[in-house]
Amino acid sequence: MSGRTIIVDPPANHNGLNYLYSIRSYDIYPLKVLYINDIDVTYEGICFKKSKIIKESVQAYPDKIKIFELEGTLQLRKRPVKYFVDKNRYLVIHHPWLNFYHWLTEAIPRLWLVKNVLDSLVLILPEHFKNIEYVQASLKPFRFKEVVYIPSGYNIKIRNAVIPQIKPLCSIYYPYQLLELRNVYIDYARRTEKEVPDFGERVYIIRGNSLRRRILNEKALMEVLMKYEFHSIDATAYSFYKQVLFSENIKFLISNGSGLTNMHFMKANRTVMELQKKITNENDFHDKVLWHLASALKLNYWYFVCTPKNKNADMYTADMKIDLRKFENTLFKMLSSKPI
Repeated sequence: MSGRTIIVDPPANHNGLNYLYSIRSYDIYPLKVLYINDIDVTYEGICFKKSKIIKESVQAYPDKIKIFELEGTLQLRKRPVKYFVDKNRYLVIHHPWLNFYHWLTEAIPRLWLVKNVLDSLVLILPEHFKNIEYVQASLKPFRFKEVVYIPSGYNIKIRNAVIPQIKPLCSIYYPYQLLELRNVYIDYARRTEKEVPDFGERVYIIRGNSLRRRILNEKALMEVLMKYEFHSIDATAYSFYKQVLFSENIKFLISNGSGLTNMHFMKANRTVMELQKKITNENDFHDKVLWHLASALKLNYWYFVCTPKNKNADMYTADMKIDLRKFENTLFKMLSSKPI
């Protein structure tokens, strides 16, 4: 199967010392769409055929596949089953990792793989997805034959299933998909939203009521940002399509973790800065996910390394403190730079 090499733009403030940024490419290959009969699916979206995991339904990390297989097998044994064995074809796009980032970069692109036949497919989702605003809103531009929900705590058996392959790794992207979906959502938002909050061109997205990855001196950070005309906002307080439209107007976006997901809707050649955790233990690492995403969207990427409160915490949980003097110096350079 022929592939394609994606070249990743280096961070705008890369000094050559951080090894993370030395590898600047990855390969992508055409994703499969499986039309498959008689499968078992856990409530979380792990798919099995004759007790063997369908690898296209989960990410391709070797250690994670084994965990998904063990967890899925256990759930298939423990839970009751709901049957979908009629003539309909049921579309499965969800998987065990769910937040704004994973839904937008992994689940929705799976839907896009079968965009030309959506009106003949029944989308099947977990019951609790009914109450997740960004899930429901992000599905509105698409026309399905029907959307049905798996009762909470049930697994399902499907006679006729359609499983678009999830992209193998979080840190690889199919740029044409991202840009096409960006246009879909911006067009839909412009047609349906009458009032859009105006936060200007410089935005810092706070982590709201998050219990992890907090910025411990965030109030002082926001005071620094205010001097440079940044608005600090909790994006989760706004509907999906309001986020789409105010993000389109942003020229400089700063945040950490999933707070940077809103870069999806920014225009090309604009700038994002990721607040990263410093590597402080032997099991720690810096993730390439947001850097690669920015490059795929043709955005300028900056990073700032922050000190964790607990040096043994990993990048997904660590609360961090920012050296405000160093941060302001980096911020000034970013605002003074010319787009690449």
